[in-house]
Amino acid sequence: QDRLRLWLVDPLCCSQITFPLEMAGEGGEEEERGTLLLSHSLQVLQSRLVERLRFQHSATYTVSADADLSTSHPSKRYPLSGTIAISYACRPEHIRSLSGLVLRELAALKNEGPTQKEVETRQEISRREHETSSKYNTWWVDRIASSYCARINHGDVDESLKHFEHLRQSVLSELSPSVLQAVFRKHFPDLQRHTLVTLEPSLASSLTALLARPSLVTALLLSASLAAAGTLLLIGLRAARRRG
Repeated sequence: QDRLRLWLVDPLCCSQITFPLEMAGEGGEEEERGTLLLSHSLQVLQSRLVERLRFQHSATYTVSADADLSTSHPSKRYPLSGTIAISYACRPEHIRSLSGLVLRELAALKNEGPTQKEVETRQEISRREHETSSKYNTWWVDRIASSYCARINHGDVDESLKHFEHLRQSVLSELSPSVLQAVFRKHFPDLQRHTLVTLEPSLASSLTALLARPSLVTALLLSASLAAAGTLLLIGLRAARRRG
């Protein structure tokens, strides 16, 4: 674990839990299928963490869970490798409790798998996202460019797009709690093998953010004044008793 303190505009911490990722032993269509299954699994994880951290604990607003395979070797002779990162913003006092909650939810997905409702929700969201995205030229440009840069070449662009669409629909229809549970068990074999890096606001930035809220400053000053007045009154009463 590591903590860094910098001047930040927002007095919130930015935390990231990172796990190593290596998709060894997979190649060809199995590699493509594995990356799609991992993507769906991380989206299920992200949705669950939003529900727990944001709606149940009111401790954060945004949570993300993503895989980064950009460091993989471009040749398919080498296994895909990279990292899985879970990121969120929170107040400094919530750092330890939220990191523990994230690890507990991961353990639950490994041991029990997601619920059927979570899987069905993911399937529906994926279908809607595809329907919306495929209406825009930018999506098609990205897909065409990706087909040229892919580790696995299926021939011309038309064949690559057909293959991807067939694989996308096949994986989506096969999603189930047991399938996604197997993905979590495979890519998170040891939950203790991770790093936790937190970017915390410096004391100066925290004070600046506090002073930018006059109502809160007034309330704190009033509270401090009342506490001081109460202390002086108590001292006066004790002194009067001694003289009496």
